[in-house]
Amino acid sequence: VAEAAPGILVVAILSLTAMLLNTGALELSTRAEIDPDRELRLTGATNLAMASVGAPPGYVSVSMTTIGLRMGVSGRLLASLVAAIAALALAFAEAITALVPVFVTTGLLAYLGLGFLHEWLVLAARRLPRGDVAVIYAIVAITAAVGFLEAILVGLVIAVLAFALAAARVPVLRGALTLAEQHSTLDRSPNEIERLRAAGSGTLVATLEGVLFFGTGHQLVTWLRERLAGQSAEGDLPVRAAVVDLSRVTGLDMASAMALARAEALAARHGATLELSGVAPELRKVLEAAGLGHLARYETLDRALEAQEETVLAAPDMAVSGMQAPPSDPDRAALLTRLPRRIVQAGETVLRRGDPSGDMLVLESGRVSIMRAGADGPPVRLRDMRAGAVLGEIGFAAGVPRTQDVVATERSVLRVLDRATLAALEADAPRLAFAAHRLIAEALSEKVMAGNRMAAVERM
Repeated sequence: VAEAAPGILVVAILSLTAMLLNTGALELSTRAEIDPDRELRLTGATNLAMASVGAPPGYVSVSMTTIGLRMGVSGRLLASLVAAIAALALAFAEAITALVPVFVTTGLLAYLGLGFLHEWLVLAARRLPRGDVAVIYAIVAITAAVGFLEAILVGLVIAVLAFALAAARVPVLRGALTLAEQHSTLDRSPNEIERLRAAGSGTLVATLEGVLFFGTGHQLVTWLRERLAGQSAEGDLPVRAAVVDLSRVTGLDMASAMALARAEALAARHGATLELSGVAPELRKVLEAAGLGHLARYETLDRALEAQEETVLAAPDMAVSGMQAPPSDPDRAALLTRLPRRIVQAGETVLRRGDPSGDMLVLESGRVSIMRAGADGPPVRLRDMRAGAVLGEIGFAAGVPRTQDVVATERSVLRVLDRATLAALEADAPRLAFAAHRLIAEALSEKVMAGNRMAAVERM
């Protein structure tokens, strides 16, 4: 028994595979829904019972079921007839065989066999892809030359290889942008936004999805190589960093981890860094086993983008390809000095959802968070805002109540622009009033563009 164990295991696996394939084929041919769990349970129980009398493993028969349906027989009657005939054959097979002429049995088998061969070798070739037709021909040839079980094994191997090759061609690169196109949710001043648009193209942002394995992981290396090779074009900034988000990745094997290692080495040869975000715990284990745990620096893509933005903005005078920071607006600076200050402490509510919107605020220093009330839990942070950001401009411009709560995350200083102040500026200082209206328009347009960017990323 021990010597025969490998063969027994192979027969069991092939029988299970054949049963599942036959169930699928039967469902297709009968156009009826078949419960595979029920078929597995019935097949297992039947095989256990038949093993006691030395019967070989069996499973649902596509040919016999199809023949019965073509003859108008369905349901339990067909199975009962087959079982009855098999039981009679145990006692009377020799006598029955002697009464039936050989040419009748041979003709029946030839008719049925040729019918199935015509269906699968001729008709199927007209409606199936060439690759599937080649697999069918190979299985038929191996069945005729070697045996049925060997043909099933070869067909299974070919199907697995074909699936692996097809899966390797499935795109896993869901989005490929730059920091100039995809920002974090942190609201910044108009000046900082302009600086990010000017210098953000030097930071690549890629989002992967699906399962990464030996074939699909190579797509990231190819994309990064093409982007690094194209940075010599006129007007392109040198790539200084590449952020790869894995929050949509559901599986990662060691081969794809090695692809990430190649991507890191490729970036390093061009003076750039590779950083990962959104790495799930099970993916982190694979990365750590491959010695790449240091790449998973950020829990979310938003945090990674925020860190990259800070790095870009911290560059002295934006010394990238000779570019300079956008000039400051003296009218806006003069406007802010005319507006009264409001100081809030960490944890204090700056704006409350549902309150009247009689003014708007400009964050002079500090940091605040836009919060949304949770359904059954604590409030959820939607986005952060830092110095230079504008708060409450939508309600102020549209004359509607506040739409969200805003809470200070640290001590912050704000400048307040209410309707009375704006009316006084329009009467006494038209240049400053124009600067105020332009500030409102820029803040509103930036909100719209940010929403469009997020929607574009989600559609990728």
